[in-house]
Amino acid sequence: MGRAPGVKGIILVEERLSIAELLKIVLASRGHRLEVVGTAAETLHAFGEGSHSLVLIDLDADGMSMATMRRIVDAAHSQRMAVVLMSTDYDTRPLMREWGVAAWLPMPFDVDKLLQTVDDLVD
Repeated sequence: MGRAPGVKGIILVEERLSIAELLKIVLASRGHRLEVVGTAAETLHAFGEGSHSLVLIDLDADGMSMATMRRIVDAAHSQRMAVVLMSTDYDTRPLMREWGVAAWLPMPFDVDKLLQTVDDLVD
């Protein structure tokens, strides 16, 4: 169930179910289809399906090193997917530039800013 037939979905790399469910509800309210993954292996498997145009990555996820996160970003770029980093750490902007990601969202996130960022990158 996406915005329209043929519209690609969004992958959310997030291990906290409460945040994942909240984002699912918020993004579904705008017609976005969200697939939630919690591990690097699940993320790379979802990339292989080729049905997504955007990946939202929570940099605060436990169990994933920065090197693993970087591999996920590089894999997303190889699939021509836009990447948005999310973090409670306000010093991730240099990392955003280094990794070539489309946007950064501070957490806790502002719903309007989240929706605007996603809409800008998916539409």
